Amino acid sequence: MQIRSTRDPLEFKMRPTPNVLYVEDDADTRELISIVLKMENYQVVLAENYDEALLLARVMRFDLYILDNWMPGGSGIQLCKRLREFDATTPIIFYSGAAYDSDKREAFASGAQAYLTKPVDNDTLITTIARLIASVRKIDMPAKTVTLEAVGYIRSSFLEDSKQAPYCQPPPRAR
Repeated sequence: MQIRSTRDPLEFKMRPTPNVLYVEDDADTRELISIVLKMENYQVVLAENYDEALLLARVMRFDLYILDNWMPGGSGIQLCKRLREFDATTPIIFYSGAAYDSDKREAFASGAQAYLTKPVDNDTLITTIARLIASVRKIDMPAKTVTLEAVGYIRSSFLEDSKQAPYCQPPPRAR
């Protein structure tokens, strides 16, 4: 299923601002990292749990995923594996308080490219993000066409019905 935008599809494909999905269950951390990334000119889409993140990843095209390891509905490891089932190339960073070597090994084995243990300084986070995005921007991938307004609609529909809908429809157009 694909959500079609009223915008020109090239608008997202050619956008200079990288699109990042940040999955974090802690609201304060989610807001703080979102502010940091926006100050660095990243477009940030936020998800607070496994199901919401998976839904957004299926309908939007991201340049990078940032995952927490512990979240409601599933682990970051499980989410990483599911993302790799349909998106083999988008970089994944774990940004988590889980600091054991076994957590890091498991993250890399599930398909992640980087693992940062909270707390980490903003420069390290931004440098890691920029490096990973630059490494895959050389590969031309087709963009999914979806507006940010549709993301809000999808998110609100998802939250109203705790069961993941088999399909989503874009919001009605204003006349």
